[in-house]
Amino acid sequence: MVVTMALVPLLTRFAVPLGVLDAPNARKVHSVPVPRVGGIAMMTGALLALLPWLLAGDPKLSAVLMGGGIVFLFGFADDRSDLSPPVKFAGQLLAIATVIGFGDVVIESVSLTERHALPGWIGLPLTVLFILGVTNAINLSDGLDGLAGGTTLLSLLALGVLGLTVGCGEVCAIAFAVAGAVLGFLRFNTFPARIFMGDSG
Repeated sequence: MVVTMALVPLLTRFAVPLGVLDAPNARKVHSVPVPRVGGIAMMTGALLALLPWLLAGDPKLSAVLMGGGIVFLFGFADDRSDLSPPVKFAGQLLAIATVIGFGDVVIESVSLTERHALPGWIGLPLTVLFILGVTNAINLSDGLDGLAGGTTLLSLLALGVLGLTVGCGEVCAIAFAVAGAVLGFLRFNTFPARIFMGDSG
């Protein structure tokens, strides 16, 4: 949170040379260009918070962060030059393949009245659809000041608490680190927003 809050004002000054300004148009509420640097600040803050776990060499955490890094890079490119939907979709699929291939992150069971194991031919496509759905749902909700960030913050806090209850350190580490980064971003994104997270966020 502290790193993100410290970086936002600094990055705002470089929004023009970085080419990450959100220009006003007929479909947008803001009337002046707004820097889209929130994603850069949040990614940096979260990575620094997770550095001890990364140095420990946790494979699942490394794979999830590599996938997040791919989404970030494609998002940053989109913030600068408006990538076509197929290119953005390809970037998301590459990130998902990284998470599944290197981190072996797959939905293996679902809970209804009790836990049911899923065969691989169901679990694998379900994992792809789930990650694609969440990624794009958050991206499409970024239309009102604080909405995407607020929704993400609440979801991450809930995931962190669930991780604590089952003793899953990786889930807690990622959820609370990113929640802190999002909280630092929201300091500048509440109405009237001074920055946007952009597609990199």
